[in-house]
Amino acid sequence: MRKFMLLFIYALFIVHSSFAQIVPPPPSGYFDLIIVFPLDAQPAAIEAVRRDFNATQLAITPVTQARLWRMTTSFKSPLTSPLGSYSYSDPLDAVERVRGRTSGVGTGGTAIQISTPTRLPEVYAPVTPKNQPSGLPPLTNCMSETDFVVPSMGTNVVKVAILDTGLETDLGKLPIRFRNSVLARHAEGADARNFTTDYSSEYDINDNHGHGTSVASVVVYGFMRLGKLNCRIVPIKVLSNTGSGNLFALIQGIDHAIQKGVDIINISIISPDKTDYKKNSTPIELAIRKAGENGILVVSAAGNGNTDIDLLENRIYPACAPGANQMVVAAGGCSGTRAYFASFGQTSVDLFAPGEQIWVFGLGNVYRRVNGSSFAAPIVAGIAAALRTHSPTRNWKPLDCAIRGGVTQIPDFSALCSTGGGVHSGRALSSLGSCR
Repeated sequence: MRKFMLLFIYALFIVHSSFAQIVPPPPSGYFDLIIVFPLDAQPAAIEAVRRDFNATQLAITPVTQARLWRMTTSFKSPLTSPLGSYSYSDPLDAVERVRGRTSGVGTGGTAIQISTPTRLPEVYAPVTPKNQPSGLPPLTNCMSETDFVVPSMGTNVVKVAILDTGLETDLGKLPIRFRNSVLARHAEGADARNFTTDYSSEYDINDNHGHGTSVASVVVYGFMRLGKLNCRIVPIKVLSNTGSGNLFALIQGIDHAIQKGVDIINISIISPDKTDYKKNSTPIELAIRKAGENGILVVSAAGNGNTDIDLLENRIYPACAPGANQMVVAAGGCSGTRAYFASFGQTSVDLFAPGEQIWVFGLGNVYRRVNGSSFAAPIVAGIAAALRTHSPTRNWKPLDCAIRGGVTQIPDFSALCSTGGGVHSGRALSSLGSCR
């Protein structure tokens, strides 16, 4: 009997663990903070901070150790606390108070960030042509795809995590059966995860929006063109079927991708967080840095707000989270210059890639044409994936070096991104041999 009870408790723990990371949004009067304490912070000290702010810890990521604390907009601290009673008119005030309270809790500063909403960049607007292509259409209608598709693939298998709205499955049922037969040949269903409240299971990543499925088709386009199957995509659902989410779910997705040993992470998502990043590293920055420590290149969209994201008032995450292993991509237009909607930044943005009239798979196995940096980023992620099939080591640095070294210099881009150019697949492949 005792053995049976132990097995029951263990099974209950497993079931609870599998659902523990799906966190509902805060109710009225509450907000969520993401906190990463220094590695040497003692559990008792962390617990004392949590009690002082009457916070509830809802989740903690296993790799990045990011904690989600739910806090009320007003609370009364215990009598033993020096904090007194406070009422927050702005969660940013809570960030500063928690930051002050954690001073000295471990070596170095504590990373704190509001779990702000995340969403898709503004421009998407898919168009479904009445006359569907009879075969695989060109990547874009307005540029030569030979510049953006690597001409040959190596033999290494590469894994690309796509943090988005998921991947379309057969009626969202388990076990996972991907509806698009082409993408199904590339998808890793066992590694897929859901961090949204769309479905109760963390394994149900059905995309009922279409954005994630479209992004996935861009990542594997070059492999489809050459008939190669050595690009494996890992769908990680961090945005709901309405295209919305939160920053903690995005960090959860990065954490999960690290655990699954991916080579590249594509993030076509933005969050307009205004946390003062200059005081300490932010949790999203630490998550990206941890991915780099595990050899992972992160490719992020620059957004479609037609703004300079170097300016503090225009900053978005994750694009503006400093990270040597993050490559931020802006949308180029059909004329070879910046797309009319494309955001830019000489420091925050690394390069441009096509972002207009991109052919993608839509829901229901139909082709669509789309615009946006959401699709410029996976073009670069797909090129990086192709380079990884040639690269002897699992390391983001050669991929980053080759892509930067192969850009096409364009005068109009000189003040809009750090490389001053647009991605070029052939030159990136030629540069790979000299990159270490």
